[in-house]
Amino acid sequence: MERRVPKYLLKKGGSYRGAYEIQMLRSLYPFPDLLLEYYMSVYFTFCPSKKLLDFFDSLTRKLYLSLIENHKRRIFTILKYINTKNQDIILDIASNLGSFYWQVSKKAMCYALDLDKKIIAISKKIYTKLNYNRPFNYICMNAMHQGFRDNTFSIVIAADFFEHLNDGDKLLSAIEIRRILKKNGTLILNTDNLWRYRISLFLRRFLALIKLQNPFEQNFHFQDTHIGVTDPKSMRKILNKTGFKKCQLFYIHGRFPFEKLITRVPLINKILCSSFIIKAN
Repeated sequence: MERRVPKYLLKKGGSYRGAYEIQMLRSLYPFPDLLLEYYMSVYFTFCPSKKLLDFFDSLTRKLYLSLIENHKRRIFTILKYINTKNQDIILDIASNLGSFYWQVSKKAMCYALDLDKKIIAISKKIYTKLNYNRPFNYICMNAMHQGFRDNTFSIVIAADFFEHLNDGDKLLSAIEIRRILKKNGTLILNTDNLWRYRISLFLRRFLALIKLQNPFEQNFHFQDTHIGVTDPKSMRKILNKTGFKKCQLFYIHGRFPFEKLITRVPLINKILCSSFIIKAN
């Protein structure tokens, strides 16, 4: 998958795939209804929208279908480690559009938290369109300075959150999560794998050299926002510092079919997994 994209998009996306994702999303901005269809199909229903399939060209259509499958696999893999009970109170931190909130709130009392008011407004539109008939407990709040009481939540979900933070903010967020969790509460954390980023970047730059392209046009994916991508060992260390004693590690493979086997191989899985899950108590 490679075609010409503006250099500023390549810089923002970090890779051609990242640039295509941005380009695809921006092509929908003039069409709010189609943009909503995109969000719903990629993050909630996991069913391709016929309107979007007709709207996209063949290459964009392929990327769109791939994103649906990737998000579906990742979300349901993470959900396997969230053992909810009716009496649980759950918090989804940096919920974005609320895809985890959507899944978990069907089984237990759940709250979603994000700092972006625009995202929360879009999320509300999606939930209305999906006929969500429960209280919409979505709060605009900073994850590092939460207004919840101590020992409030049974489970805290932090997916696609920590890669956006520097180490200092990671520590502050982990301290705050530990404070609001009940004594035997659980943190379910999912974040991108730094080793995978480094290997991917090396290979993409090597291929660029072979094609006589500038290798330094290739960078970490979404480098402007993914400022704190880390490895499992470093993330565990931060959690241990903040009072999480037991940290179980699980791995999520990438989008290529052969990667499913890699995540089962000790040592190799830590390096080549696309992202990792930590279940911490």
